[in-house]
Amino acid sequence: YEGGGEPLTALSIPQSGCISIFIGPEGGFERSEVEAAMEAGAAPVSLGKRILRTETAGMTALSVLMFLIEGKE
Repeated sequence: YEGGGEPLTALSIPQSGCISIFIGPEGGFERSEVEAAMEAGAAPVSLGKRILRTETAGMTALSVLMFLIEGKE
């Protein structure tokens, strides 16, 4: 989330279950959208200082998650 959040690498990755990644539209999420997602259990994370394009943000987040998950096995 461009408005802040924990670094993706700081998340506690569950051993089982599902992980969902929400990639914002160009211009970012509205604050109300972030608040609604958080109320539903989402945790805002950051991929760093750069604002990535929607075409690259998903692949980047997935790559980091794969690295973190496979590193625990």
